[in-house]
Amino acid sequence: MDPASQRVLLTEIVNSCSTSNLTYLNSIIAPKLKRDFLHDLPLELAHHILSFIDDPQSLARVSQVSRYWHQLIETEDWVWRAQCIKLFGPTSCSSLPSPKSHIAPPTSSLYTTSPTSLDAVSSTLKALSNSSSSTGLGNTATSTVLSSMLLANQSSLTPSGAFGQNAAKLRLSLTSRLAAAASVRASAIATTPSSSVSSSTTPSSRELGIASALSSLEGRTTPSKRSSLGKTRAEDSAHIDQDESQLLRHYIPPQLYRQTSYKAYFKRRYMIDRNWVSGDHTLISNTTPETGVVTSLQFDHHHIVVGCDNSRIQVFETTTGRLLRTLQGHQGGVWALEFVKGVGATGEKILVSGGCDREVRIWDMNSGKCRQVMSGHTGTIRCLKLHQLPSNNNKNPGGIQNNDNVRNSTQAKQQQQQSQHIAITGSRDATLRVWDIQTGRNLFVLQGHRDSVRCIDVHGDTLVSGSYDFTARVWSLTTGECLLLLEGHLQQIYSIAFNGEYIITGSLDSDCRLWSPITGACLATLQGHTQLVGQLQLSGDSLMTGGGDGFMYMWNLKSMVCQYRVHAHEQSVTSLCFDSKRIVTGGNDGAVKLWDRQTGKFIRNLAKTDAAIWRVAICEERVVMCMQKNGRTATEIMCFDSEAPVLPQDGYDELNSLAAAVMHDQQKLWQSDVIGSFDDLRI
Repeated sequence: MDPASQRVLLTEIVNSCSTSNLTYLNSIIAPKLKRDFLHDLPLELAHHILSFIDDPQSLARVSQVSRYWHQLIETEDWVWRAQCIKLFGPTSCSSLPSPKSHIAPPTSSLYTTSPTSLDAVSSTLKALSNSSSSTGLGNTATSTVLSSMLLANQSSLTPSGAFGQNAAKLRLSLTSRLAAAASVRASAIATTPSSSVSSSTTPSSRELGIASALSSLEGRTTPSKRSSLGKTRAEDSAHIDQDESQLLRHYIPPQLYRQTSYKAYFKRRYMIDRNWVSGDHTLISNTTPETGVVTSLQFDHHHIVVGCDNSRIQVFETTTGRLLRTLQGHQGGVWALEFVKGVGATGEKILVSGGCDREVRIWDMNSGKCRQVMSGHTGTIRCLKLHQLPSNNNKNPGGIQNNDNVRNSTQAKQQQQQSQHIAITGSRDATLRVWDIQTGRNLFVLQGHRDSVRCIDVHGDTLVSGSYDFTARVWSLTTGECLLLLEGHLQQIYSIAFNGEYIITGSLDSDCRLWSPITGACLATLQGHTQLVGQLQLSGDSLMTGGGDGFMYMWNLKSMVCQYRVHAHEQSVTSLCFDSKRIVTGGNDGAVKLWDRQTGKFIRNLAKTDAAIWRVAICEERVVMCMQKNGRTATEIMCFDSEAPVLPQDGYDELNSLAAAVMHDQQKLWQSDVIGSFDDLRI
């Protein structure tokens, strides 16, 4: 019958049908007219379409449309990496490996694409979707095979030695299970009646070759074992003996999964941002019996270090707030401190402090012992910076010779590659000193200021300093000479910031000045404050200033205009810090406040006390506040990360705040009253 006759016949049949029959006919026809366009498109195009979804809530709803869509979103880290970049910025994933770089092994008869190609998962994902939909194997087999793929192809990440041997054993057994699962799928498809198998579910030669390809990779699995493994899906899933369980538990590093899961990383950062706004957090408060004023604060994921004017330095554990030790040795108030990790061949964590006793002390953070005392200043040390000189500029300043004749020798190359860790101190004796913190040797004495050096900053091999003599100076850390003299302020300089492109100074004359580090010319005078500008933070082209008038200003340095002006506190702003999303300020009015970074809009109070806030510091998931509370010195830690309270190993400090946070933090405590939890959306 020709198509025209078919249409006439169908029309007559439909016209003669009752309403109930038409309803039944519609239930048959409607599903056949539906088409899963993401399933039919190449995986790269499907990813491109999904990349236009910039709302995680919409992405979560998309994942509930079908099993294939769910698998497409769940198993492809490229989707979540795009979300991370859109919501958290292009540098948010810089510490994480490339998505799916671990899927395809360097050499394999299964895949012929490069390790970063999406084809490695594309064929498997579509084959599993087709076979599971036609045979009823479901999501379990799919998840089992994909999980096995992730673990079985970690050969390029496996170290040598005993660990490598055990991991190799694990890969071998996992490959066995993967081959068995592929055999189950192939046999299930083969036994399905031909009338019930559409052309889209017919196994390709590549799909049917999975079992044999994996068997060739496995190499030593016996036929009897393969046969027993491949009998049923239930037997395949159950075939994990005690040895394999132990290997999975003890020899697969947990950070392996965390580092390669962009979804977990995204979810964690998303929840942290929500908790900042909603106020859900874990609070740890530590009140000491002492009454010292906190003069300096620094913290990382392991330690919080607080310097006080009572000559003591307190070291707390970041995750628990527990006081680890009190460092005693200074004979006067500690006015400046800073710590750094990775000093020397052993990568030690070193703390450097200075104060009223005019001494610079170097402490071992692990043991709490004072390693060196460096003398030379004749006045109170008021500011301090630690810095690692670039290796190409490390010319051993201070008289250490560099022999050109032996530059090609191994020893000379090693010396050239080693970066020098230095400390720069500024004092009320009007001088700055540069110290080698590994040897304790004074490399330079920088003279030129005529009054107290109040603030310093450093970038590359260039140092800038601000003084009570109304001037700022630019110094070379390679030669120790003064490069530029910056004059223009009418009163003392209290704050300075330098990023290599701009030098910013804040003064008691209520002005901020923008300087060129090349010519020393004043590029702009930023006016608006009516009192001392004591707080500066510079990030890219954005400058945040806080003053004694209680106001904070956000400046755009490209256009030299003020983006917004906010009356933040009733009294002076004592602390100010911001990141890409938020601003946190502390004031003499006893309040710590949270503001929106883009608009300057007030969000909420983080803390309120009856006395001054001395110091505030933030990271992506935490805020540390030092204040006076009921006449005592108090340190409070707010953690907005609700994930596992695991302290990371030392080797993961280099991951950025939340890349490392895929591994650690406080107790699980949040409510889902803002925009609905991720768990509710099943992503």
